[in-house]
Amino acid sequence: MVIYEDKFDATRLWWGFTYYGKSDVRVLDGGIRSWKAAGYPVEILTPATKVEPGNFVAVVAHPRLRVDTSEVADLRDHPRAQLWDNRSLKEFTGEVQAKGAYRPGRIPGSRHSEWVLFKTKENPAEWLPAEEVQPLLRKLGFDPKKDQYFYCQSGVRSTQGLFALYLSGWPLEKLHNYDSSWIGWSKDDRLPLEAGLPTEGTLEHAKR
Repeated sequence: MVIYEDKFDATRLWWGFTYYGKSDVRVLDGGIRSWKAAGYPVEILTPATKVEPGNFVAVVAHPRLRVDTSEVADLRDHPRAQLWDNRSLKEFTGEVQAKGAYRPGRIPGSRHSEWVLFKTKENPAEWLPAEEVQPLLRKLGFDPKKDQYFYCQSGVRSTQGLFALYLSGWPLEKLHNYDSSWIGWSKDDRLPLEAGLPTEGTLEHAKR
């Protein structure tokens, strides 16, 4: 199975399929834009050929790919984990409250690594080559000895950061998507938040 799009949704599908045990899934690098640029044909109508369903049965195969709010809330007590915010810088600092969120800001202790950092500037669906991703991960401060947790607004852009590490050879067991993300966190007034520029952070790394 090959998944494609024009921005960042393909990795959300990849993450969902992988979570439920479908391992033969690939993401088309460059998406539909690169497909068209290469001169391959496209269709705008429903395919005439009916696709018969296979015998795949969804069963949670990698339960640690998805984590909930209680686990994320406990991360500050776990030094062997890192929490990453894959939203824009303005969302991270609370300057912008995206539609669907209940409060502006970020989860305390999270670090910023906007999803676009892992993509080329020319095409938001095209991944950086491996020789550029590895030094970027080091610059951002990703620690291969620690478990990596990701969130965004609704658990979609967060799969970009997760997928970038997976492509770089990080084991799935160390990669965790906070599916409820900022919408789920901001909805609960009992949960703390931070806003503004962090006293310690990775904002200087977020510029290539």
